[in-house]
Amino acid sequence: MWYRSNHFGAGRFRISRRLPTALLCFGLCLSAATAQAQVPTVWGNASPENIKAGSGKVTLSWGSSGAAYCEFQGATIPTGGSVEAGPHAAGDHSVTFTCFARDGSTSHTISWTAWPPPTLDSFSLGAGTIYDNESVTASWIRPAPTPAT
Repeated sequence: MWYRSNHFGAGRFRISRRLPTALLCFGLCLSAATAQAQVPTVWGNASPENIKAGSGKVTLSWGSSGAAYCEFQGATIPTGGSVEAGPHAAGDHSVTFTCFARDGSTSHTISWTAWPPPTLDSFSLGAGTIYDNESVTASWIRPAPTPAT
C-alpha cells in the first residue's frame, strides 16, 4: 500500500493503491452511473371526446412531469393547462404537443370527434289528419352515424 498527501490551500488529497478504480475529485463529483436521463412524461385529454359539429366545443387539457417547457405548432405553451376550442367541422380532430427536458422530448396527441347532426332518410305519419285526443304513429329511418371526412 502507498499513498501521498499534499496540501492545496486548506484541502488535502490522498491517492491510495487500495482503491484503483476510485475517482479523485476536487470539489463536486457526479457519477455517470447514478445520473438518470431526464425525459418528460406528458399526458392530455379532450372533454368531451364527442361533440356536435358546427356548434360544439371541447376542452383540451394537458400536463407534464419533468418538462422545462412545451410547444404547440411552434409556439411555447405552459407545461400544463387547459383551453376551450371550437366549434369544429364534422370529422376527427387532433392536436399534438411536445414537451422538452434536459435529455429529450416527448410528444402527445389529443383526439376528439365532431359529429354532424343526424339526418333522416325518411319520415312518415300514420294518418293524414290528426284530431283532438287521437293517437298517431310516426316512423322514421335514420342512417347509422358516421363522422364526415
